Amino acid sequence: MLRALGLVAVLCAVAPGRGLAAEALATASAISLEDELEFLVAEDFIASEVTVASIRPLPTRLSPGIVSVLTGQELMSVGARDLIDALQLIPGLAFGVDVQGVVGLGVRGLWGHEGKVLLLLDGHELNESHYSTLQFGNHLPVELIDRVEIIRGPGSALYGGHAELAVINIVTRVGSGAEGVHASASWGQTLETWARRRVTLGWGGSVGDLQIGVAGWLGQGQRSDGIFRDSTGATLDLQGQADLDPAGLDLRLAWKGLTFSFLHDSYRTTHRTGYGELLAAPAPADFTSTYLELAWNAALSERLTLTPRLRWHRQAPWRTPGMSPDDPNWFDSPVQRGRAGLQLEYQTAQGVDLIFGVEGYIDEATLPEEVLEEKTFSNGGRRFQIKRAAAHLQALIDVAEGTLALGARYEASSRFDASLVPRVALTQPFGRFHFKLLAARAYRAPSIQNIDLGPGITPETTDVVEAEVGYLLTDTLSLALNLFDTTLRGPIVYQYDPITFEEGYVNGTQVHTRGFEVEGRWRHRWVALRASYGFYVAMGRQTQEVFGVPGHHGELLGLPAHKLSIVATCPLGSHLRLAPGLVFLSRRWARTTDPAGAASLEALPAAALLDLALEAHDLGVEGLSISLSLHDLLGAEPAFAQPYDGGHPPLPGPSRELLLRVSWTPGG
Repeated sequence: MLRALGLVAVLCAVAPGRGLAAEALATASAISLEDELEFLVAEDFIASEVTVASIRPLPTRLSPGIVSVLTGQELMSVGARDLIDALQLIPGLAFGVDVQGVVGLGVRGLWGHEGKVLLLLDGHELNESHYSTLQFGNHLPVELIDRVEIIRGPGSALYGGHAELAVINIVTRVGSGAEGVHASASWGQTLETWARRRVTLGWGGSVGDLQIGVAGWLGQGQRSDGIFRDSTGATLDLQGQADLDPAGLDLRLAWKGLTFSFLHDSYRTTHRTGYGELLAAPAPADFTSTYLELAWNAALSERLTLTPRLRWHRQAPWRTPGMSPDDPNWFDSPVQRGRAGLQLEYQTAQGVDLIFGVEGYIDEATLPEEVLEEKTFSNGGRRFQIKRAAAHLQALIDVAEGTLALGARYEASSRFDASLVPRVALTQPFGRFHFKLLAARAYRAPSIQNIDLGPGITPETTDVVEAEVGYLLTDTLSLALNLFDTTLRGPIVYQYDPITFEEGYVNGTQVHTRGFEVEGRWRHRWVALRASYGFYVAMGRQTQEVFGVPGHHGELLGLPAHKLSIVATCPLGSHLRLAPGLVFLSRRWARTTDPAGAASLEALPAAALLDLALEAHDLGVEGLSISLSLHDLLGAEPAFAQPYDGGHPPLPGPSRELLLRVSWTPGG
């Protein structure tokens, strides 16, 4: 790791001196940084406003949450290939494998894949409704991202039962109302085969009072070209065996406070890894979703705003087209949700911002008529329905120059116990210092399959206490340190028997982690730097066994206890940028079975992922950008471990890859 850190420093240190006078370079670099890389300027960063933790826009250091922000320009400059690359830059976030080749997200040592992390794209909730999971890897196009706002911590008081551990809010160029044309094409190549290819195209503009934004994308990808070893000892080269093929369309129309939004997201995948034992042939696992939203932002007065909102989506997750219902891996059950809500925001003359909202929604899953006799839900029918109603209240109170946030959410359901979760947050700046004190309860609402396969399942709950202190040392150097204590009670735990193919869910015992995270930003003349470090340790002796590591108290399966990320941006004149980056993952534990069926434990070695991106922009054509990025220069090739005792061996990740990307954004 020290060698990799040294290489990052050397790359930025030697880059500016090649072929340019130092004085001319400093001037050109300053222009490039200030005009195009404001995301790395400390003073601008802490003053930038975010909404993910408060609904009302607030400066980052006053936002009532532990918040990180990534901009689209930043992701393009560092050569990010997908959301995995992007979120690796955020402390506390790490990735693991679930089943059927799907990769999910963990937060601060806790596996958040099934319903504990909420992912929003232009306001649409992307968690699928059967298991509440998310799917990462060559899925959503980073080329269309305007910014990503991340709450590292609970968000249930605002967002409900999928926001237990974190909230990721992606705002695309469509959602931000960006104008003009945007087009891009990319190709990724490993030593053995192509890794990914994608095209995106978007446009934003207005016709009179009507604002229009539209974007589409189409791509293909492969999870890995590495060698997978299953629980019986059999091996397989994954090249051509694990497809990741995205396609989508995003549309937004806005007219005088009325907004219509449409999103279609198709993610077609194949896998041979199943639940840990190799399948005879590649099997599909498709995720297709369509979302509609209609909202009216009605300003009833200068201080009072009413926003009614209607939402509908239809999802077909984990679908296995062409597979017989007799196959134990078969799944085909579309689910749709109708949702209606009303939000009222009132700003008092005394500096208090009140937000009150109510909503109701119905989830309904169905099974195809032709398999009714072979497959049914636990109620014996082909339909399964969950009705829910919720109300939330938030008060943002100006206290001196800071903010006191008080909030709560109540949700009742036809299928599980009601939940009431409060939160309180005090954010206070003192000149160049700021601090935050936060305490919240969150919950994870059971999904359709949790209830269908786990009779008597109840919501899991999480109590989180956090504190952050930040300091703006200079106008170009900022540091923030946060401490967290997270206790998860009654976690909804998945159980699977590979012999009988039976699966189910139960509420387990508690999981408790503590740790800290550090984020820093620095700019000095010709170099800009972003760095972060995160650490967690499991506490107590009552940790749910399915997540623990036998003989290694304090560690949890699948997710690294230490993670370090560093990204440096070094302008090479007014049209070129060099961006070396490093992500270090400490050892991870994988629990699997040996060929005899006995449980075994494997320690995956620490890994240093060193990347290097070179971007040329505005070379003869305004808005034209060409970037070449090399990923995993050191060939670490870390695998994705399973963060629970599910018997799934590590899944190989991407190998060393060269990515070429061409983008055109005239006037952008």
